[in-house]
Amino acid sequence: MNNDLVYRKNWWESYWKWFIAAAVFVIGIGLFLISNMNSEGLDLVQAYSEKALYENALEKVKANQKVIAILGDLQPLDQLAILEGSTKYSTDKQRIETTVRIKGSKTNAKMDILAFKKGSNWEYEKINIRIKSKNEIIEII
Repeated sequence: MNNDLVYRKNWWESYWKWFIAAAVFVIGIGLFLISNMNSEGLDLVQAYSEKALYENALEKVKANQKVIAILGDLQPLDQLAILEGSTKYSTDKQRIETTVRIKGSKTNAKMDILAFKKGSNWEYEKINIRIKSKNEIIEII
């Protein structure tokens, strides 16, 4: 019998071609998705940085006694609420139409905002609270 050792290829030597093909495929899909990202996705990323827009709107909502009676104490907006919502900017990025969820101690709702930028501040044209459990809309502005 021959006692020569059997040489066994390591993983890289055996599968390097598959690895390169898979890496090229994943990178290609990633570049395709990035290049075809719709404007709503880009708007959402920009809206994520507009904390004052949401915080000021929420303060106006907290001043409404009817909303507080239905929703209870309102929690501050978390960043996930903004990412879960929908956002659409005008082409010049000076107007925004956005919807985010708000949480109260009694129930949750959606806050719809329509605003335009005046200098570095946001002026609100519309703030509505939509309460799904009661099928009701409360106009704040």
